[in-house]
Amino acid sequence: MRIGLVGSPRDLHLRRWGAALVRAGAEVRVFGLENPPKDAVEKAGLRLLPEEPPLEYIVVGKGLDQPNYGDFFGQRRKLAYCLRDYNVEVAHPIHLSPYGVWVYLSGFRPYIPFAMGTELEYTAWGRRQAQRGFWTSHPILTPLRQHLLPTLLRPTLDNAALILADNYTLCENIKVLCKNKKLLEIPAGVRCTREASGSPSSALRTGWVLSPRGLTRFYQADYILQGFTKYWEAGGRLGLILLSNLYSAEKNILENIKNEKEKFSEKIKSIPTLLGPSEMAKLWQEVVAFVSAPSYDGYSYSVAEGRLAGAIPLLSGIPGNLEVATHAYNALLVHPFTPENLATTLHTLEKNLPTLQEAFAPRNQKWIQHFSDVDRHARLFLQMLPEILSKQ
Repeated sequence: MRIGLVGSPRDLHLRRWGAALVRAGAEVRVFGLENPPKDAVEKAGLRLLPEEPPLEYIVVGKGLDQPNYGDFFGQRRKLAYCLRDYNVEVAHPIHLSPYGVWVYLSGFRPYIPFAMGTELEYTAWGRRQAQRGFWTSHPILTPLRQHLLPTLLRPTLDNAALILADNYTLCENIKVLCKNKKLLEIPAGVRCTREASGSPSSALRTGWVLSPRGLTRFYQADYILQGFTKYWEAGGRLGLILLSNLYSAEKNILENIKNEKEKFSEKIKSIPTLLGPSEMAKLWQEVVAFVSAPSYDGYSYSVAEGRLAGAIPLLSGIPGNLEVATHAYNALLVHPFTPENLATTLHTLEKNLPTLQEAFAPRNQKWIQHFSDVDRHARLFLQMLPEILSKQ
């Protein structure tokens, strides 16, 4: 099966899912408007994204550093030409916006979009709740995103051969938005055969909690830092490791980290660079817990990765988290997510650490291995494709 993944070559979700499809037996190429990322390699005239196995990347058009919606619209026919030129049997855009819309506007059929939470999570959840972040505070872009984006997404969904979504809440939102009911919930998940599962005994020796999502207000890094500060001021002993991840850190948060390091130098670490798979797997083995509190989210790869490693999840109460976490059964929920509530939860974690880890780790690892194995889901998807495409 020749599949054309359409999306950003920097998107880790796209790259991990694409590599899983190749391991499952598909012939996969990635198509996008962006210039190749810095980690791409040239080999035999091909641009390769360094996954296991590598993915060939095709630049549609001249290549841009930061394409906008006008660029996607202008290159819609070029995308269709590239997909047909490489004899792609099905286009597979990762994320509805802009890539699902781009494929729809190109006229290429059939296509199967993979929705991963952000577009429709905002229209349904974020509009009802007081969320924090850029999209929910901008006076012009906020109403544009709320009212115009569904108008673009509806025909994109209605014309799809099948719609994949990574969480139940997103599936329900899609059902409301469009008439197409050919919908499958399938978390992309983690590679369970490679990423190590942590043992409680090894993690207990380190005493660190990981914040893996990013140093931005969207990921509530400011609240996380404030919560740990309150916890440390009250005598807390667990330390905090902050990852920048793929997103540029916000200046005020970096300044706050610098100030806290002056007061609690032995209890806070920040890692400004993106870690590779082996480095990340090692880090997961060194932490007792992790905290994830985005303003809204779909199915989180970081949460799945941490659960597989046996770290205790400290999660905000957004719908995406509530689908996979039950308070005091396999996670500690912090809701509402405030610095005060986080500090209280950290004291509970420290006080009951051995008991919580012994109870949570096997439950989380078993769940991930059964319901969030990316290779298993890739094989399932490929098994379904021939019947789906035969009906187009």
